[in-house]
Amino acid sequence: MKSARLCILADTHIKNFKSIPPDIEMAIKDADFIIHLGDFTSPDLLDYFKTFNNFYGIAGNHDPHCIKSILPKATVIEINKKRLGLLHGYWFPFICDSRSLRRFKNENVDAIIFGHTHVVRNDDSSGMLFFNPGSASALWPAPEKTYGVLEIGETIQRKINLLGTKRKDNKRKTSGERVIELVCGKNRLKNCIDTY
Repeated sequence: MKSARLCILADTHIKNFKSIPPDIEMAIKDADFIIHLGDFTSPDLLDYFKTFNNFYGIAGNHDPHCIKSILPKATVIEINKKRLGLLHGYWFPFICDSRSLRRFKNENVDAIIFGHTHVVRNDDSSGMLFFNPGSASALWPAPEKTYGVLEIGETIQRKINLLGTKRKDNKRKTSGERVIELVCGKNRLKNCIDTY
């Protein structure tokens, strides 16, 4: 089975496609599938993604009505016999995990792919893969711009890619780390801010 490469984005919060970092633009063009998990915030950006035939999108809480009227709040896609539950997401692990599992309870998914928190997650310790690519714009509390890549074949290989651009407002670093701790859980703080 030939593996499929997925470029996973979330929480771009940018005005138009011209603001997309060149590394992400290259990753999009190299991908077999492109997934954006919401908070485009710009219809222009959605229009850009819709030019690709291999695009799947989810509406986020910050998206305007014109985006929410087009894109679903959640969906399931199947790639190489792996079922992926896509949604924008929820805050805090006990809410995120339980609500996400409940949302896809009857869908037999292999992974739950989400955004919203701006904090990366790459965790299958519970038996379910929870994957969050973080914020492509390094919005607080994300310390850096990130996006995700999944390689789906017999298994799901996954990676968080750093764009090497730290958030500019370093004054909020301490409070950001506290939020990451709350969102990820204290025992997962290192996993949330390290490179995979």
